[in-house]
Amino acid sequence: MGAATAGGRTAPKVGFARSSNVSYHAKRLPLGEKVIFRSGRVFRRAATLVALACAAALTACASEATPVHSTGVERAGGRYLSSAEAAQLEGRPVQAVYVPVYSHIYHRDGREFDLTATLSIRNTDFAHPVIVRDVRYYDTAGALVSRFTTAPVLLPAMATLEFMVGEKDRRGGSGANFVVEWLADAPVSPPLLESVMIATSGQQGISFTSRGHDIAGPGAAE
Repeated sequence: MGAATAGGRTAPKVGFARSSNVSYHAKRLPLGEKVIFRSGRVFRRAATLVALACAAALTACASEATPVHSTGVERAGGRYLSSAEAAQLEGRPVQAVYVPVYSHIYHRDGREFDLTATLSIRNTDFAHPVIVRDVRYYDTAGALVSRFTTAPVLLPAMATLEFMVGEKDRRGGSGANFVVEWLADAPVSPPLLESVMIATSGQQGISFTSRGHDIAGPGAAE
């Protein structure tokens, strides 16, 4: 029955229709979850499932991207030469380039500040590819740390090949360097080589570059 009002009328009673065959009610569960009972069937809606679906989607997208630690050959549109092609390079003159790299620098009272370094090899010729025969990474004492190529790389015209030394890789030191050997099948505009160093700490950041320099004589990295 409705409730009486000041005018003597009876106000209608507000409520929800209830079916004799279907009943609804909710049960309180941990945060983000709700269970709804309908005709004896249970439907579970969990926020955690949504989160897992989103994470799976992000993982799938990330797996399609080129890893940041890859040599960058794929990103540059280049390719490694076959063994037969590499053998044909034997005895051909090459140009060696020395590129300074800093895996850390010093600050304050001599404390070391670690850096991420990227070697950039840019083919500046509009029409012809160049061949990056070898990329070697040396430390402050002049010792060979690692080789960044497993075979010569054909770098297309106007393409850029990149190699990265991570911030946690401290083997090179403040006097590290790359030595890159390259050649071409035709007269070309010489490639531009440089390294880019960057790091952040809190709200502060630092970045700078170093330009490569030709080394007299081919095979200087041997």
